[in-house]
Amino acid sequence: MRIAVLGATGRTGRPFVELALAGGHEVTALVRSPHKRSLLPAGVDVVDGDATDRAALEPLVAGCDAVVDLLAPERGGLPDLRRQVVPGLVAAMRAGGVRRLLLLTGAGVRVPADTPKVADRLIVGVMRRVAAQTLEDAEQAVAALTSHDDLDWTVVRAPRLLDGDPTGRARTFPGVGRGSSTSVRRADLARWLLEEVERPAWVHQHPVVTS
Repeated sequence: MRIAVLGATGRTGRPFVELALAGGHEVTALVRSPHKRSLLPAGVDVVDGDATDRAALEPLVAGCDAVVDLLAPERGGLPDLRRQVVPGLVAAMRAGGVRRLLLLTGAGVRVPADTPKVADRLIVGVMRRVAAQTLEDAEQAVAALTSHDDLDWTVVRAPRLLDGDPTGRARTFPGVGRGSSTSVRRADLARWLLEEVERPAWVHQHPVVTS
């Protein structure tokens, strides 16, 4: 399988790319800054460009079986990054005949299936105070993506992301609430993402993945 990855040089993107390569998949990664090429392992096909530029996204997704969007907001970056990326990415996928897309976002993005606990509500309350633009950007990007029924999208929601070795524990829930925790290891999330690419089980859903 050939997988296109946005955010491949990020802290979640790197373990995902390594697992994909180890699993025998081909990986094409979009890299905005040339110096970040060194963060990727050998064997990755690199497309230079910005995720907000459809002209860069078209060669990224061409010939791919799936796209995995792991972009994360950066300090000083565009406040509406995700909203800018989604329309061009959808257009590029349609042009290339690619249907499968996994988009990673935060568990603070709410969906009807959620039954948030007190701790979950407190976390979102804090986010709306200290990271309101980031949360709004994610919410609107998800709304824009999920309006496209012709794509086999999955919106993967994750709580606080932790570094460290994998624990082998990544639980999946249709909504935030009973049973879900407030963190997950990046390495465990990366494994879950790859398994969902290989064996889709959550198409047109918004699962939350936690430890």
